[in-house]
Formats: sequence, structure tokens, C-alpha cells
Amino acid sequence: MSFETPNSGFMFSVSYKKIIRPNTENDPEDCLHPDIEVYTTIQDILNGRDPQIEKLIKIVKNNK
Repeated sequence: MSFETPNSGFMFSVSYKKIIRPNTENDPEDCLHPDIEVYTTIQDILNGRDPQIEKLIKIVKNNK
């Protein structure tokens, strides 16, 4: 599934398929964690900020 964020216009794709491990003894296991955690605070919501997109822009600009 693909979508565009309304404020920034960034395009994203999200997998919607269920992946099953060959070794089911490892299920359920939290195996997908973000490399960089960016939390949304109540102040972000009240101020209409998107800290995840802001962090993404900062990373992209610093890696040119």
C-alpha cells in the first residue's frame, strides 16, 4: 500500500502481507524495531508538529 503524507507530500509504502517464520518457536517475537525512535508528545500534537517527518528531513539533509 502506498500513501502520501498530507503536510509534507512524502510518499511511503507499507507492506500489508503477513510473514510467517519458518521456525514457529520464535513466534511471537518482537523482531522489528526502528533504527531511530522518535516519539510524538502531546505538545507536538497540540502544535501540529510531526516529529518523525522532521527527523527524517534532518537525516536526509545531513546525508547529502
